[in-house]
Amino acid sequence: MNPLFGRMSQPAQQAQPQIPKAAINQVKTMMNNLSMLQNPMQAIQKVAGQNPLLGTVMNLIGNRDPKQAFYEECEKQGIDPNVIINALNGE
Repeated sequence: MNPLFGRMSQPAQQAQPQIPKAAINQVKTMMNNLSMLQNPMQAIQKVAGQNPLLGTVMNLIGNRDPKQAFYEECEKQGIDPNVIINALNGE
């Protein structure tokens, strides 16, 4: 099982998983910080070399479109991607 989705996977008959507030806030902070950089991809690659979890994400994405990789992984794990997107948007 993919460690990124492992905690969120639940059988289809159960409600969609709750995403921890701390995880949402961490992702929002990272997105805001990256938007202010001149070369966000270079910063991501540097951090991915130091952070095993982000390294896992980068390996998962590979050379694919990150959005498409996200949707594909959600589908594999049986997770509604809108749950995660809505949480990031504060909905």
